Amino acid sequence: LNYMNDKHYMHGATYLGPALHDTVDKLEKAVHAGRKEVVIVFTDGEFTDLSKSKYKKYPDEEAALKKLKNLGVDVHAVIIHPVSASTAAIARLKDENEHVVTEPVDEHMHIAPVTDLRATVLSKLCTEYIPPPVDECEDTQPGAACAAASPPQTCVDPSPAMGDWTCNCTVGTRRAGTGRQSLAVCEYDECEPGMPGDACVQIGQNCVDPKPTAGAQGNYVCTCAAPRAGPKGVGKPAGPCELDECTDGDGKACQEAGQACVD
Repeated sequence: LNYMNDKHYMHGATYLGPALHDTVDKLEKAVHAGRKEVVIVFTDGEFTDLSKSKYKKYPDEEAALKKLKNLGVDVHAVIIHPVSASTAAIARLKDENEHVVTEPVDEHMHIAPVTDLRATVLSKLCTEYIPPPVDECEDTQPGAACAAASPPQTCVDPSPAMGDWTCNCTVGTRRAGTGRQSLAVCEYDECEPGMPGDACVQIGQNCVDPKPTAGAQGNYVCTCAAPRAGPKGVGKPAGPCELDECTDGDGKACQEAGQACVD
């Protein structure tokens, strides 16, 4: 930072707040797509910034740390102590500095004697970055195609591994179907309860869906239920469904008595 910003943040103590504020400013102006940003705070806690109580709660420091973490930046603290430092002194350094680092503290705080910097600190900081798991069913991921289908399907992402999401048939299906990395082929019976053809059933008509698939909607056929008769309806109720009372109703009594019946 001293080199990049042509500033010096150390005047008897390290002014961490202003230093982090300038770091935030740089990160907000830069575009680092696909990269993991890491801020490392090196401190000799025995003599400077973080171990000094009057700087520990420096307002700019707290605000800058919050902004860094909101940006997804991992903040590490590297605390260098004299070889002769006591166990109690080292424990105090950890306690005074843990508010700076990203959780979990043990993975982001590195304490080492000044003579052992490379072996104990750099080896931890240079480990491979493992990105967080991605839910492939989120709106910005390929699995969003499931919910966008007509009718909508359910997306399931069973593990953090990439490429294992599936689309599954949901409402109005007689038989479950699953599509791996694609839409499922679902049976879509429009005569089932809750589907459009169910309106025919509710008024006493017959309903048949000759091609129960999601790609063939509106082709269900409704017919009048015997003894009523009338024109069938495709994608709508049949009708009007009429009853000939001389043939199928009480008018049969006329014929049985040798009389003519007219409806």
